[in-house]
Amino acid sequence: VKMMFNLKKKMMKAMSLKLNGKTQSIIVSVLCLVNLTANSAYSSIAPFYPAEALAKGVPESTFGFIFAGYSISMCVFAPLFSHMLTKYGRKRVIMLGCLCESLAMILFGLFIYIDNPLAYAILSFLCRFVEGFGNGCLNSSTNSIIAFNFEKDVSKLIGIT
Repeated sequence: VKMMFNLKKKMMKAMSLKLNGKTQSIIVSVLCLVNLTANSAYSSIAPFYPAEALAKGVPESTFGFIFAGYSISMCVFAPLFSHMLTKYGRKRVIMLGCLCESLAMILFGLFIYIDNPLAYAILSFLCRFVEGFGNGCLNSSTNSIIAFNFEKDVSKLIGIT
């Protein structure tokens, strides 16, 4: 049993990444920037979306459902995020999250070309849904990166990011 414990300890030590202070600072800075932009994208549509959707003929009663697509997506996919982290790795999951968030924001910018109110509402919900999935990937991988690389300062760094 003792030999198994020592072997496991050696494997964990070999797998852990020893980062210097500069690399750690860069990692924290990038994670903060990613979370800042992702959360800014989350709230950026609130000031202008209702007026734009009304101008396209979308009923006001659907706005809450469209805005909730983000949170619904995060709840639906929450069990999947931990599986994705173990199967694909933190780096790939955070990149997938950035890609989903970016695509959703770019597609929102193209909605000026949609004239059908039903298509506008459905595509709005789908974009918010994809954006919620992306942000869930970002949040999960950010927390995982912090927990893996900064064992002593986990709670402080999660609060910062």
